[in-house]
Order: sequence, then structure tokens, then C-alpha cells
Amino acid sequence: MRIPPRAALAAAVVGSMMLVAAASADAQSAAVPDTAGALATTHPARVTGAAGTSITTTIRVANLSTSALTVLPHITAPAEWSTLLGGVPFTLGPHEGDTWLVSLRLPARTPAGDYTVLLRANDSAGRTLMRDSLVVTVPPRHAVALLVTERPIYAISGATYRGAVLVRNLGNVAATFRLTSRSSLGGRTTAPDSIALAAGESRVVRVAVVTTLASQESFDDAVQLRATDVADSAATAAASMQVTIVQRADASVPLLRVASTLRLRASDAATGVSPFELIGGGQLRDGHSDQLEFVMRGRASVSTPFGDQEEYRVGLRGNSYQAQIGDAFFNRSPLTGIGQRGFGAGLKLNRHNVGVAGFTQRFRLAPEPSSESGAAIHFGGGEDIGAQRLGFGAVRRQGGPLDAQILSANTTLHPLGDLAVELEYADSRGVPGHGVASSARVSGGDVVHLELGYLTAEPTFAGVMRGATSQFLSLNTQSWNRVQLLAAANEYRTAGGRGTDLESRQRNATMEVLYDSRLSLTYAARSRYSDVLFGAGKASQRGVTARAEQQLGSARVWGAGEVGRATDRSGDARHPFGALSLGGSAAVGRHIVSLYGETSQGSAISRGADRQNTLGYDVQLQMAPKTIVSVGGSDTRTGGGVGYAQMDARVTHQLPTGASVTMRVRIGGQDFRTAADGPKQAFMEYSMPLQLPIGRTHAAGRVRGRVVDQATGRGISGTLVRLGTQAAITDGEGQVAFAGLPAGAYRLSLAQQASGNTIFTGDPTVQIDSARREAASFRVAVEPAGAVRGTVRQKIVARTGLGVQPDSIVDGGPLEGVSVALAGARDTIYRTSDARGEFEFSDVSSGAWTVIVMGELPAQTQWEVERIPLVLERGGAERVAFRLVPRRRRVRIVSGDGIDEVKETP
Repeated sequence: MRIPPRAALAAAVVGSMMLVAAASADAQSAAVPDTAGALATTHPARVTGAAGTSITTTIRVANLSTSALTVLPHITAPAEWSTLLGGVPFTLGPHEGDTWLVSLRLPARTPAGDYTVLLRANDSAGRTLMRDSLVVTVPPRHAVALLVTERPIYAISGATYRGAVLVRNLGNVAATFRLTSRSSLGGRTTAPDSIALAAGESRVVRVAVVTTLASQESFDDAVQLRATDVADSAATAAASMQVTIVQRADASVPLLRVASTLRLRASDAATGVSPFELIGGGQLRDGHSDQLEFVMRGRASVSTPFGDQEEYRVGLRGNSYQAQIGDAFFNRSPLTGIGQRGFGAGLKLNRHNVGVAGFTQRFRLAPEPSSESGAAIHFGGGEDIGAQRLGFGAVRRQGGPLDAQILSANTTLHPLGDLAVELEYADSRGVPGHGVASSARVSGGDVVHLELGYLTAEPTFAGVMRGATSQFLSLNTQSWNRVQLLAAANEYRTAGGRGTDLESRQRNATMEVLYDSRLSLTYAARSRYSDVLFGAGKASQRGVTARAEQQLGSARVWGAGEVGRATDRSGDARHPFGALSLGGSAAVGRHIVSLYGETSQGSAISRGADRQNTLGYDVQLQMAPKTIVSVGGSDTRTGGGVGYAQMDARVTHQLPTGASVTMRVRIGGQDFRTAADGPKQAFMEYSMPLQLPIGRTHAAGRVRGRVVDQATGRGISGTLVRLGTQAAITDGEGQVAFAGLPAGAYRLSLAQQASGNTIFTGDPTVQIDSARREAASFRVAVEPAGAVRGTVRQKIVARTGLGVQPDSIVDGGPLEGVSVALAGARDTIYRTSDARGEFEFSDVSSGAWTVIVMGELPAQTQWEVERIPLVLERGGAERVAFRLVPRRRRVRIVSGDGIDEVKETP
């Protein structure tokens, strides 16, 4: 369509007018901008922050308008939160973008949960540019702290003392804490089992403890309280309080007791355990080294897999004697002994390098009735290195196949250094005939310790080694760079004797390199020959074994591998053999778990079956603070599928009295599945610790004393008195007693639960004389402590001029390092002045004292006063001052005609 020229012109004019109007409108809009919707933001993301930390997030903002924009941010956070960044106004140009950084500090006590932070931005005219919110997630935190708030300084043995511990939940969630307490001296502790606390809550827990001492000496008992969050075992804390445990002041001379354990068992006859067992030992006489040892175990009805064997034995041992009665090995020597345990009595005496011994016994476990008696004498020193000895002995054995009389002689020589040579010769005549035996042993060395031995006995010799020859060699070195070498070789042969004509021989040789007691490599060679009724047999083996053990945190792993070659009884067929064993144990909390296994293939002298596999385990579970469950078992299979499995279970519960109750069960069968149906042995055991009295302690070294108040003369109760290694607490009359202190001079010290500032007067020394039968005594008085303080300064001359005005003396400042003494009727105390010229005597008793300044003086100076006497009242304080001043000098003024004038000038 064609537009007429006039119409086009009119349209151009109208368009121009519209553009002018639009430009005018834009100018008016720029003068008064409209900011509604002019600010665009990104929605802030959810932020996670732990209580007590800071969180920061960024928000992208953009100015959508064509005008500059002033942004006034407002952040509304929860109470007690603080704004670190984000509240400062900022300006954005037209179409300009920027980052709004918002940072907040969360209080440490902020509970876990989600919190909303309101975000708002206004322009300079107060119009709202944006509204949004930020969600802050505070995760749960588990933490606990313990603080001892109350404890006694000391407590009486056997009496209850109490302490207080503040348990504070440092987490931001409510929590329940499991509480456990223990005493380092084995005292009985009583405390709540658990405590529930809100976030930030604190509560005091009371702990009661009863600790009993067995001796007169005082000991420090450390009582620990541990709190563990039930929901998070990593949140745990502990606090301990230390309390000195002492005996009562009026405790009589205590009985000397021997520690022992009594076990009573209940089971049926088929189980075969001893119905009772009493084992103990300890010091026999107070102040002496004599020791008592005893074992009493009842007879089992049948043979038992638990190894119980009837035994009754009592032994005494001192510096110069040894006595034993009951079941024991009363062997005179390796050659003369029969190698069996008998029931009898024996005595050894040593005095002035001469020793005698004698014994008699009956072999009640031998198949034929038999008995034995013997005596010996030796000359020379004891068993120490360098002591030469020569001895003779005689044994008379009656009954049985070894009925005979035996005479022996032995000697110990030390030809060089620590080298020891032991020789013995024995001659027997009796039922087996006439025979002799001899032995020799050489040992010594420090860097390399060597031992060689040889023993031989004729087939007609009436001893356990008859018809046998034994020789051995062993050496081991000291550890060098944690490497140690060990080697050993031995041969044992029998040729007739022992009532047969059989011959046998065994040889063994090993060499081992040990590193750090954890790694070892061993080479071993063994051979065995025996002449049996149906022909001779010979077997041998050689192999290498490597062992390793490593601690990994709370776990321990170990393993061993062995490879080698062996021959069968014919000595011809050669085959390889090998074995591998692995194991490990780990502590899981209060529980301990151990697993082990072994597999072997190829028969050898050291193992019988051609193929054998073993798996086993041991588990110890702490089911409760006083209850332990232990389970162990093993399953062994041979190559033919034959095997045996057994399991041993034990449950032990500790009673508050210190006794325990144990239930033990052992089952066995072809495998673990059928073991429950196999033979079972079970019994209940009640174990009770005993302190058997055997007499009173030595009464020497007794001390009695009294602590009184200086002002009233009345006794002060509850005062801790220390004397040597012992400590005791005064009774209601202020009296205290000690016993068993060795002879010598002691200085006592005092302490009180609420000590304050006190001091005691009186003679603090106690002299104990072992020749005196009566007890030593002391009496001290307690009063408030006083103090003496003072200063040491110097005076100097200030020159005023050359005219008629005299010179003056002014303060020259403090003197440091000057010795000052405080002398009284009983004691003298010394102090040194500090940088400020000050000194102080604290804890001073009342009475007359003299303060004396000491030390060399500079030239031409003197102390204004050297000694200051004073009388100190009870709990009073006195202050003194010493001044070092210039010494006055005599000056002579001489004129031409003589001396005109004599003056004194400083």
C-alpha cells in the first residue's frame, strides 16, 4: 500500500512528539525511583553449625533497576545469637550484582535442633526490598566434665569417708551417664550407677568409700569416678580424689596375718574335683624374713580333667633354715633322687659355712609300698657366685624295685670369674645290684652364657637315671641391637636298665635368632631311635620355624610357620612336612576375644598324625561390673576325619565382701555340634580371701603422744600425726599411738582437715631406742600461727655543697639477698630479702624471738640496729625494719700552727 507524502509527514511529527513525551516521563522517573521489585536474591541454603561455633552463608543479590540502590540489611536471629557479618548497608549500581555475606555466632549452650533466622532488606526510604529466612541446624553434641568439689584430706582405715563430684553435661542434648567408681587400694566404693542430666545441667554426686589397711603404715588412696554417656561411649570423663588412709589412734598392736584363699566346691562324684582347697603364704614373724607357705587340697573322688590332686603341705623358710612337711619332692640330688613326690618331712640348716640336711618320706602314690630317708652335710659358702662347696650325702630306700643304699659326694668349684663347675658321684648297693652314677655341669658367661652338662648311670644303679646317659649344651647371648641368639643341643640314650633290654636314643639340636622378642627364626633337627620287641625303628626330621608377634593398638596378632623334611620309622622314606598357625586377641571395651588356628601336613617326630587341623577360641565378657563370663574351646581334626572338641565355660561373680562365686562347666565330643551331648563335668566354687592370724606383730618401736590446744590445754581430736612412714589420727582426748617403728630419731608433723593457719609448739623430735621396753612419748600444743615481716633498706649521703650547710642522708632503696635470722628458744629460722628488700617468717609460734640481720657489710657502712627483740602473741604479727647507714668518720682539721679542730662526719 502506498502512503501519501502528507500522511507520512504527519505520522513522523506525531511519533516525534511521543518520543519527547516518553523521554520526559523517564526523566521524572529517574528523579523519584520506584524500587518495588528492584532487588533479586538467591534463596539461602540450609546451614549446619555446632554449638559454640560460627556459621557463614552467602546470598547473591542483584539490582534489577536502572538506578543506584542503597540496601539496608536486617538480620533477626534467636536470642543470645550474635551477628558477626551481614548487618552493614551497601550500595548496588544499576543492574549491578553482589554477594551478601551473613555470619552468625552460636552460643555454646545452644540445644540441638533447627533454628530460623529472618533476613530482610530495606532501601533508604524504608521500603522493603526482600524478605527471606535462613534455617540453621544445630547437631547434637555429647560431652561431660567432672570436678571434685569436696574430699577429706585423710580418713581412718576401715571407716567410711565421703567425697563429692560435680557432674556437668557439656552437651546440648539431655543425656544419661553411666557412673563407675574404684579405689586404688581396693576399697569398697558406693556411688549411683547412673545420672540423667538435661543439656548444660550440673549435679553433685556423692561417693562413699571404705578402705582398710593391713599394716600400720599410711597410704594414699586414689578414688576415681568415671562418667560415660550411654548414647555415645566416646563422651567420657574421669575425676579422682586423693585421700590419705591411716590407722586409728587407739589401735592396739595388730595381729600378724598371712594372706590365703579358701575355695569350697560343690559337685557330684563323677566330676572329680577337690571338695576344698586352702592356699596361702606370707611373712611368719614381724621384722624378720621368715616365710610361711601352705597348701591343703582334698582328695578328688575320681581322676579329673581339671587337674586336682590331693596335697597337704606346709613349709617354712628363713635365712639359715628351710623346713617342710607333707607332700613334696624331698630329692637329695638329681642322681640320688627317685623322681617321685612323697609324704614326709625335711629340714635344712646353714650356719657358718656348714650346712646339714635330712628328710624322710613315704611314696604313697607308688604301686608298691616304699619309703626313703636321707641325710647330707656340706662345707663352704652358699649358692652365691664364687662360693666353693663340698658335700656328702646318704640315702636309704626301702621297698620297691629300687630298694638300696646310696652314698654320694658333690662339689662346686669356681675356677675363674663367674664360671661354675658342679660335680657329683654316687654309688648304690641294693636290689638292682651295685652301680655308680656321675654328673658334671659347667656354666658361666655374661655376654654369652654357656651351659654344658653330662650325666651317666649304670643299669644297676638304684636311681631314676639308671641305664641312661644324658648330655646337653646350651648358650644364649645378651641382646645386641634387640637381636639375641639362642642355641641348644642334647642327647639322651638308654641301654638296658629300667628292667628291660631295650635301647633308645634321642637327639635334638636347635638354633634360634630372636629379634625384639617379637620375631624369631629357628632351625631344629631331631632324631629318634628305639629297639622294640618287633624290630628297630629310626626316625628323623629337620625344619625351619618362623614366628612373629605384633601389638596393634589394643589387639595382638601372632603367627608361626614351619617347613621341613622327615623320615619314617624305617629311616628310608623321606617326605616333607609343614605347619601353619595364626592367632589374635583384641580388647573390645571391657571384653577380650581371642581366636587361633593351626594346620599341619606330613607326619614328623614333633607331631603324630599325617594331617591335623585345630581351631579354637577364648572369650572373656564383662557382663556387669562384678560379673565375668569366660568361654573357651577347641576342635581338632585329623586327616581321617577323626577329631575331638571340647568347651570350657566359667561364670564368676564378685561379692561385696571380696569373696566370689564361680560356676564352671566342661563338655566334650567329636565336634562342637555333638559336644553338648557328650560327657560333662560341672561344679560350683565359693572362693573367699582370708587373713589368717598367726601371732602379734613385734611390739618394739612404740610411741604414745598427745596433741592439745595451747590456750585451753584440752586434747584436739581428728588431727593427723605423721611419724616416719606411719600416720594416725588423734582420738577424742587428742591421744595417738604408734607401734613397730624402727629405732632412730623421728620428727613428727601435724595436719588437720580444716587446718587454717596453725602451728604446734613443743619438742617435735621422738627418739626410739630398741633397748627400751617402755613406749616413747611426746606432747605438742596447737595454736594459731603468727608472722614476722620486715624490710631491709639502705641510707646514702646526699652532698649539698661546699658551703657551711651539712650533708644529708636519704633513702637509697631496698637491699636484695640479705640474710635475716629469727632466733627463738628452740629453733632458728632463716630468710633472705627479695628484690623489694622484704622478708617474711610465716607459721611462727608465740613467745620471745630475736630478729637478726646477717652478712658482710660494704666498706664504711654499718647497720643502724643489728638485733631486734620482740614478743609474738598467739596468731599475732610483728613488723621490723633494718637500715644500712654510712659509718661516721673522725676528721682532723690541721692549720699551719697545728690541729685546730676534730669533727665527725658521715
